[in-house]
Amino acid sequence: MKRIIAFLLTVSATFSMMISTAGASGYYSDVSDDAWYNDAVNTVTPFYMNGYEDGTFRPENNVTRAEAAQILYNFKLPLEYGGETIFSDVPYDAWYFPAASWNGSFIGGSKSTPSNSPLGYTAYFYPNEYITREDFAVGLYNRFLASGMN
Repeated sequence: MKRIIAFLLTVSATFSMMISTAGASGYYSDVSDDAWYNDAVNTVTPFYMNGYEDGTFRPENNVTRAEAAQILYNFKLPLEYGGETIFSDVPYDAWYFPAASWNGSFIGGSKSTPSNSPLGYTAYFYPNEYITREDFAVGLYNRFLASGMN
């Protein structure tokens, strides 16, 4: 449990560092060498987070639920339980489809409603909504539990 808490604190600090101020250097044109979060951004970039196609990181932007699911997906943790969830609002050709399908159910804020679908329900992920810090924390916690870390 101590390993999960330590890791969650590290990830949480990194996540909150993404939402601050901007500049120009390193991997991204909008993250300056003297930005207080520069080291964190440049450390997590090759492994867990990517910027945008235009070469920016957009540190002042909010994070969408799709982006948060992708961050969880990039951890490449083993999965001891759980499985793929098909969300009706996540297109199969979306860049975040694999991430949302495998990690979306771990993140708080998604919901299911009864329907006449073959599964008996329709699941919604809301990929373009901004994720709250609490939903991201729930996602991290649930994903680590599903990987067998406790």
